[in-house]
Amino acid sequence: MPTSANSIVADAGMPTRLAAAYLRWELSRRRWIAVWVIGAIGAAFAIFVAVTLGDAAVLWLLALWVALIGAIVGLTYRMTRTSVRRAHPAGSSISVQVGDEGLAYESAMGRGDVRFAALRAVHATPDAVLVRLHTSPAVALFPRAVFTDDDLARLQRAITPGR
Repeated sequence: MPTSANSIVADAGMPTRLAAAYLRWELSRRRWIAVWVIGAIGAAFAIFVAVTLGDAAVLWLLALWVALIGAIVGLTYRMTRTSVRRAHPAGSSISVQVGDEGLAYESAMGRGDVRFAALRAVHATPDAVLVRLHTSPAVALFPRAVFTDDDLARLQRAITPGR
């Protein structure tokens, strides 16, 4: 199946870079944009109530909201970084092969194959490639360095036939 193969060796900073790339991607999705909009409206309302009524208690609710969102974001980053560190420990090899029917990958956790028909979306950032499948809400996270521009173009064409 594979026609092109790319391989890199994971470095100690890879989990941090991939987790940050995932978090930037996740926080720019529609559901998080809704959270930001609701938060901004809530903050404006809290400040309005605090100034108009002189009730500072509502500012505590705003602080609680900010702390909760911060905790969720921090926990997501930490869990992603830990998962990447487990899948790609420093010094381990990561390889991706993109072929005519799909992609094959290998890391310290093992190997796998994904047919193009199973791909739902592919998002590339300068540090990472995020792959979403039709069969799972989870996101597969790969270092960008294991994909050539041609590999990414082939994946995009497979997802959007006729392009």
